[in-house]
Amino acid sequence: MVIYYFSGTGNCYFVAKTIAKEVGESAKIVPIGSAYLNGEFMTEEETVGFVYPAYAYGLPKIVRQFVKKLQAENVKYAFGIVTYGTRPGSVHGGLKRLLKKRGIKLNYTAKIKSVENFAPIFKIVNEEKQKTILSTNQKKAVEIAQDIKNNTHNKFRSRFVITPIFSGLFNVVGIWLLPKLYRVKGCDKCGICQKVCPMSNIEMKKKRPKFKKNCNICTACMQVCPKKAIRLLRATKKARRYFNPDVNLKEFMKENKLKKDA
Repeated sequence: MVIYYFSGTGNCYFVAKTIAKEVGESAKIVPIGSAYLNGEFMTEEETVGFVYPAYAYGLPKIVRQFVKKLQAENVKYAFGIVTYGTRPGSVHGGLKRLLKKRGIKLNYTAKIKSVENFAPIFKIVNEEKQKTILSTNQKKAVEIAQDIKNNTHNKFRSRFVITPIFSGLFNVVGIWLLPKLYRVKGCDKCGICQKVCPMSNIEMKKKRPKFKKNCNICTACMQVCPKKAIRLLRATKKARRYFNPDVNLKEFMKENKLKKDA
């Protein structure tokens, strides 16, 4: 079994890792960003899973790009898990359609409520409320893992009709515009932003972060900056930041690291 995941703030990484641990040694997790940039689109596994956040009620751009190139002729069982802050929309419908074009049927889907952390637009709740929201995540992920081990099939209804509108605007206009609005002020040149980026989109120029053209607005760089030096829209220096407290940041950065950079 292979579980592909995309994660900027640790939520999807936590879910993917928990599911893999429950399933057993046969399961491995693969960061979608690294796989895409390395051209690793082929798998011979019979069970393939995807764990992804809901971006404007739809799939992140990089997840769509990756699935479109996926080569998985042996798949007999496929599943999709979404983490979301406000609403998941009809994100599973997008994955279902993409997989169908690759000759793969989406057999099982599930959703896990997490902390809304898109700081440029939303106000991130305090740590106490975060703990309340996250308290059921592991239990839910374990239950999902059991369903997957049992090859459970389910059906979902995609009724959130505005998903294509919001998701389309975000993935076209948002992905193009928002990266241009990043501002860096008070950087101490630690380089954590470069290490945490799941798209390897940041390089240090004269010991300061420079953003390239492959940003997916996961905001990982902004969330983990110890000086809150990276800012975007309402995510000012005073705004609260978020990274999943159940995830070790160093471990997370290592998992997301491109092989060519190792």
